[in-house]
Amino acid sequence: MNQKLRGPLFVLAALLLLVQWALPVLMPLSDSLMSFVGTNVNWIIVATLVGAMILLGIVVIPTLDKRSALLLLAGVALDQGIGEAVYRLHLPLYLDTLGSVLVGALLGPTAGVFCATVSCSLWIFVAPVGIPFAAASIVTAWIAGLVARLDGFSNWLTMVVSGLVAGLTVSIVSSPLMYVLSNSSKPRQSFDIFTSLVAVDTYFQVPFSAWALLSDPVDKVIVFAIVFFVAPWLAKKFWGVSEVSGAVVREPS
Repeated sequence: MNQKLRGPLFVLAALLLLVQWALPVLMPLSDSLMSFVGTNVNWIIVATLVGAMILLGIVVIPTLDKRSALLLLAGVALDQGIGEAVYRLHLPLYLDTLGSVLVGALLGPTAGVFCATVSCSLWIFVAPVGIPFAAASIVTAWIAGLVARLDGFSNWLTMVVSGLVAGLTVSIVSSPLMYVLSNSSKPRQSFDIFTSLVAVDTYFQVPFSAWALLSDPVDKVIVFAIVFFVAPWLAKKFWGVSEVSGAVVREPS
């Protein structure tokens, strides 16, 4: 595609994702916004997420060769499969960004964000109540891509620091959502289009505690550590490069 269109399309996708994250946060702060949006917040956050996915797809898909496309599909499958396994096992972590982080590390931040938006869009069918938190997965994938470009997966120390930075950033992104949706009944009631209010209440009864803030850094360090081991092998096998950062340069700038 025309390289001049890549930047504007990515910026537009980023703006849609910003709306998708900000709307549930801002609803309790404004009675007029609450009245205007109402239960339509469901459709707005889904439409903005899917719209961003389509725009990113227009940017990313033409740049993929067969190996990269397969990696991206595998990344989506990893996100969904691991997320479901963790949920069923009731583990205290998430690990549902492993596929997106792997794609971001190997194919670049834009491809990683696209993988994350595809994964999160599938939540519409399997876990719609988690849609407001799509930004957490998307930011994680984006940071992983940037970290790889800066050679952040080159050794244990940089990998751990990068994972902590990603986790703390995600905590900052998720905390307003968790606080609003666990302490304000009106935003919770807006999500009963997708699932029963009982299920919504149960989902958001997670205490706003120190662990809620620490779980993301711990989770992201673990995810980054797994990618630290797996990504170099994939980069060498499929792209013939010995370092993760070498595969990232395949993404057009």
